[in-house]
Amino acid sequence: MKIGKRKTSVQDRLRTVLSRVAALFRRRRLDADLDEELRAHIALATEENTQRGMSQQHARRAALRSFGGVAQTAEAYRVQRGMPFFEVLLQDVRYGLRVLLKSPGFFCIAVLTLALGIGASTAVFSLVDTILLKPLPYPNAKQTVVVWHTGVIGSFYGNDHFPWNLDQYRLMKSSVSSFQHMAAFKADSFDLTGSGNPEMLDGVRASADFFSVFGLPPALGRTFSAWDDQPGHEHVVVLSHRLWSARFGASANVVGRSIDLNGRPYTVIGVMPSSFTFPSAQAMPGTLTVPKETSLWVPLAAATSPAGSDDSGVVAERKADVSDAQMRQDFNVFDISFAKQFPRARNFHLTAVPLTQQSVENSKRPLLLLLSSVIVVLLIASSNVAGLTLNRSLSRRKELTLRAALGAGSLRLIRQLMTESLLLALAGGILGIVFGEAALSLVKRYGPSTIPHLSEAGLDPAVLSFALAITLVSGLLFGLGPALGSRRANTIEALKERGQRSIGGASAPWMRNALLLGQIAMALVLVVTAGLLVRTFYQMLRADAGFAADKVLTFTLPLSPVKYSDPDSMAQLYGRVLLDLRALPEVQFAGFASVAPMHGDPDATVLRLPEHPTPFDGARPFAFYSFVAPGYFKSIGATIREGREMAGTDTASSVPVAIINATMANKYFHGEDPIGRQVGVGDSRMALRTVVGVVADIKHSSLREPASAEMFVPYTQNDVRVWPSMQSMQFVLRTKAEPASLSRQIREAVHAIDPEIPIAEMATLSEIVDSSVTADRFSMLLLSAFGLLALLLASIGIYGVVSWSVLQQTSEIGIRIALGAQRQQILLMVLGQGARLACAGIGIGLVAAFAATRLIARFLYGVQATDPATFAAVSLLLIAVALLASYLPARRAMRIDPMKAIRLE
Repeated sequence: MKIGKRKTSVQDRLRTVLSRVAALFRRRRLDADLDEELRAHIALATEENTQRGMSQQHARRAALRSFGGVAQTAEAYRVQRGMPFFEVLLQDVRYGLRVLLKSPGFFCIAVLTLALGIGASTAVFSLVDTILLKPLPYPNAKQTVVVWHTGVIGSFYGNDHFPWNLDQYRLMKSSVSSFQHMAAFKADSFDLTGSGNPEMLDGVRASADFFSVFGLPPALGRTFSAWDDQPGHEHVVVLSHRLWSARFGASANVVGRSIDLNGRPYTVIGVMPSSFTFPSAQAMPGTLTVPKETSLWVPLAAATSPAGSDDSGVVAERKADVSDAQMRQDFNVFDISFAKQFPRARNFHLTAVPLTQQSVENSKRPLLLLLSSVIVVLLIASSNVAGLTLNRSLSRRKELTLRAALGAGSLRLIRQLMTESLLLALAGGILGIVFGEAALSLVKRYGPSTIPHLSEAGLDPAVLSFALAITLVSGLLFGLGPALGSRRANTIEALKERGQRSIGGASAPWMRNALLLGQIAMALVLVVTAGLLVRTFYQMLRADAGFAADKVLTFTLPLSPVKYSDPDSMAQLYGRVLLDLRALPEVQFAGFASVAPMHGDPDATVLRLPEHPTPFDGARPFAFYSFVAPGYFKSIGATIREGREMAGTDTASSVPVAIINATMANKYFHGEDPIGRQVGVGDSRMALRTVVGVVADIKHSSLREPASAEMFVPYTQNDVRVWPSMQSMQFVLRTKAEPASLSRQIREAVHAIDPEIPIAEMATLSEIVDSSVTADRFSMLLLSAFGLLALLLASIGIYGVVSWSVLQQTSEIGIRIALGAQRQQILLMVLGQGARLACAGIGIGLVAAFAATRLIARFLYGVQATDPATFAAVSLLLIAVALLASYLPARRAMRIDPMKAIRLE
């Protein structure tokens, strides 16, 4: 019985709820039925009273008296049949829409202001969500780590992450038990020939467990087996999805096909999905060289690789049942055995960085900086609208007071005002989503390619939820102050007030001013940050790169290790190509180097300095090491400060020579003349070289990089034989005409010598330099846009406050004019008010900016985080903006008619 009663009760409640919901949509009909029923009851009672002998008038009055309050009865019935909360909410929404549309100017300005803040925030959050928050598309991503050996903090090597040599990797794989799978990988380049035009591809050599670490199966075929990773069986290749589509037409028949890589046949065994892009340069530290975009993977076959080369990365899949403490203990045991076998590495320790963290390491801080900046813009926009809403609520003070006098409770008034604020925020949010989509499209089109997964950014449900959340929060922020202020209304005083000159209330000025000071302070912080980045970008462009990029064409010439297996044959080929290129009429100078400017750091070597055998600053001397050809420095426009450039007489049979850069000369020769001194690589089996020249410092990776010691040797005097490799050289041509117009002639000249040599990375040096600053330019432009937007919003806020103040002081200004005040004095009075507000906000902002800009010190170059010139310039700019925003209200104040103003009293 109890179960049956419970079911009946639930059904009754459900029926009641459905009936109440249905009543919301049949309200007019139900009200008409109710009115008809009430009239019928009263008519019947009136008729009964009439039959008792009462007159018609007395009979109806008695019927109404016996029935009770008709309106109260009808309202009680409506409450019982319907859903009062939603009905009142609908009333508030309808009333709020009517009120907002009665002030189209206020509505448009507020919605547009909010849309700018919400749109910018939505676009930036879309980038943050795509790059930082979304999980990686690998099944084992949560357990995958990148393994480094890291220098102890405070040591010479700092806290940087360093790769492994293959002997160290083997020791780690046999010693560390915290990993399910572990694999080594290293970058390499491959010449693809025999199927169309020759092409140089960036690839990776990886050990057998490489793909098992990620747990992602191939789209076609298979990945490496342990058999493939054995010497003599390594001639198999897995293609990237991009290479498979671009070069092989996305044909399923590519599996099993033989292709020529570096002059050797490789069998295609698989194709990876488009989501698999590991490794990529933007996800790795600068200590490990990896491709910008990996095109293929081949087995590492570690036993065939040269020992001692610190250029291998390691990825591993962590065991699910291993805790952090157990893994750290396992690492500590390994560190001890590692230091015993490799004494030079005693200051290093094993570190495992989660792949989810490693993949965003280079993008995290710039994105968080942008997100912080755009949140500041949103706060400025919200406080701006709060000021507008406050002024508007004060102008409606009499209306709100009258409603309170007629019985509306304070909570009812607060709910009405908050409903209007949320409606305003919702309109701004909808328009903001449109702005955000447009801004995101521009970022995806013009943003730097170094931003990972940029093309995947979009307004997905997570981003739209964020937009809705900040819309609601913004509505609450700018609506709360005016709504709470409505509770403090003085009914008698408010009803006595006339006009708009005295509707501010006691609390209005300080609240408006506080909002404005906050806007100015936040705008100053943002504009100072943008100013520092602008100065950084300017300093980078002005920095002495050590070369002249105008009219210089560069390209890479990689040689097949099968066809060109020794340095002599390579040198002969490069020499022939160089002679033919110099013969082109449009070429002014031509040369080549193992690493051209802005193409990455060259190899480094420990130095032998016979005249300075002791270590420098507690560390062994070292320098970058490059092969160059005669004419190279002229081709790039580098300045020879002392001595001479490379000459054709510097051959294998002549005295070994070297050219050093200015930093190396100053660092290791202490300002003495280095010409004629002896230098050499750390291996004592290699001959010492005589310094014949000093060249200006040349930047290799970035315009902001610090100068490092570097030595250049003739490519014809390569006694190292194996390291550094001469397998590819980067040619530089200074041209008389536009460099890009020579591409066809260069290809013809090279392929006339060997048609199977691919020509890779052909670009002008100016394009390469421009590409190197793309990320800095992108951050600078976005922050500058946010700064200008903040400045605009702050100026609107100043204009609103000063205009309201002039309106409040209309009578006072009129009296001043009537008593003889000059128009210019009125102008200066109003401008002074705007300037004082600006100075107060600037004072607060300077304190905040002094602390905030220290957080962006790592983004700066050539300028201090507390640069006085930037702080002063931005402060003056804000004062100028404040005076400009105050000028229009000041002009209106000058034209006030004293007689009309006095009549307002």
